[in-house]
Amino acid sequence: MYIISISGASGTGKTTLQDRLISNPSVKRVISNTTRPPRTTDRDGEYQHYCLRKFLLLSDLLWQEKIHGHYYGTRKSDIDSILRSGCTAVAAVTVNCHDILRTLYEHKGTKMIAVHLLSPSGQEVRRRLEARGDGVESINQRIKDCETWDAEASRLDFVHLIEPGDPEQIFNTVVKLHFEFLSR
Repeated sequence: MYIISISGASGTGKTTLQDRLISNPSVKRVISNTTRPPRTTDRDGEYQHYCLRKFLLLSDLLWQEKIHGHYYGTRKSDIDSILRSGCTAVAAVTVNCHDILRTLYEHKGTKMIAVHLLSPSGQEVRRRLEARGDGVESINQRIKDCETWDAEASRLDFVHLIEPGDPEQIFNTVVKLHFEFLSR
């Protein structure tokens, strides 16, 4: 059983990587839970949207964090359900969630591949977020967050840092990591 946890700032390609990984039927997306309103660019099954009151009542969140004015979190039951089915669980998470997942699951025999997608240039992040429809203030804050989250991820010795690049190149890097873990 495997968990692939993916962190990275907004616009680094987390969703693109997840989409590519779940094209394999043995890999399933862990739904992210949020109080953020749906975007037109959200993929089916990517998010479960809640009002704040209902979000705060979720009893099995492994973590919750307020990011850019909205809460996000991952439910343990969603990960457990995927693992019980024999599939690999792939989750988009915050940097601090890698350690939570590792602590909770590795002692149970679940192998974990933690990756952090390093941020491209501020100009590229701005271009991607504008294309997604984000506002100017949000974009400026997210560009600042890129540096913070990249620095946090670089301090975690078990997290694989992946340089910005072509989505195919990033996918191939993660697949290579997965095969290296399979051969251990």
